[in-house]
Amino acid sequence: MYEVNRTNTFNYQLNEIIQYIAQDTQDIDTAINYLSVIEESINKLQTFPYIGISPRYPILRNQGYRVLVIQKHLVFYKVYEAKDKASNLSGIVTLFSIVDSRREYELII
Repeated sequence: MYEVNRTNTFNYQLNEIIQYIAQDTQDIDTAINYLSVIEESINKLQTFPYIGISPRYPILRNQGYRVLVIQKHLVFYKVYEAKDKASNLSGIVTLFSIVDSRREYELII
């Protein structure tokens, strides 16, 4: 089992996305449902930390980022394996950013 940690940047971006959906659709339920989809996908990283793909930009790949695709959003994260084998955790997954896949994300990360 992996621990999933979120950076402040990730939390801020997620909040912005959910607020935008709520305002754009004029329906808070739509925003909450999408948040549930995102949270459900992120929770899978606890068990399957490598389900994400390698980013298309070499600079991000070389830095060890992985990308979890959730509908039209991309979650950028890194997996850190536990050094202490006696630990109950296999490692840590750190979520760095969530962005719209239609944007040039290389400079956002």
